[in-house]
Amino acid sequence: MDKLLSPIEQAELVGILKKPEELIYEQKQRYFFYGVIITCALALGGFLIYKSVEKNKQNNAS
Repeated sequence: MDKLLSPIEQAELVGILKKPEELIYEQKQRYFFYGVIITCALALGGFLIYKSVEKNKQNNAS
């Protein structure tokens, strides 16, 4: 017969509670994902600003 588990051990077994190591790993994953999204957004914004400036230069030169 299995030993009786405490409520905390039961919650960890089922997956309701996570161990500190799992939380740290998920937090690092989340920060990496946010970093990629922010980097892409900044690159896209810079590209759009560059295109806008180039278009204005061409319109002023004409």
